[in-house]
Amino acid sequence: YQTTRRGFVASAKVVVNREGNTLQVIVSGYIGENAGLFDLNLTGIKKVAFDLSGVNYMNSVGVKNWINWTGRFPKTLEIELHNCPTLIVNQVNMVAGFLPNNGTVESLTAPFMCNECNREQNVTIRRGEEYQYASPAGLYKFKCPVIPCPKCQKPMELDAMEAKFFNFLKSHR
Repeated sequence: YQTTRRGFVASAKVVVNREGNTLQVIVSGYIGENAGLFDLNLTGIKKVAFDLSGVNYMNSVGVKNWINWTGRFPKTLEIELHNCPTLIVNQVNMVAGFLPNNGTVESLTAPFMCNECNREQNVTIRRGEEYQYASPAGLYKFKCPVIPCPKCQKPMELDAMEAKFFNFLKSHR
């Protein structure tokens, strides 16, 4: 769906593929007033796996639309978020209900920076490899990957406050 507003082309594209009892939903572009979010045929579906790697902007109306959209899903449905850019991770951390209670962040892109040559790079990290949600005891796990700088080969550092960026891991899933 595309719309033009004040010279800005705002578009959101949603592509849906069914694989057995799982819906693969690829969301890309701008999630705003006219995000193109629609009712999904969930008959026989047990899991919805969102790939959000292509989302490049989301405004407050888009956040509200997302919460309303995912809030209509059955509570028994497993919801996974994959390839979440930083803007999605920020929403998961700040907005109650953005990630439904039956949802998990399975992978995300984290910002890394080389302090030696100031190079920046986004790195995909995954649940079960670099991070894990909180246990019943309340402890979450995060192991920062060692990322060599592509330019100088020195180790890059996470370019975010770890406790704030991974705040969503404190919830037991």
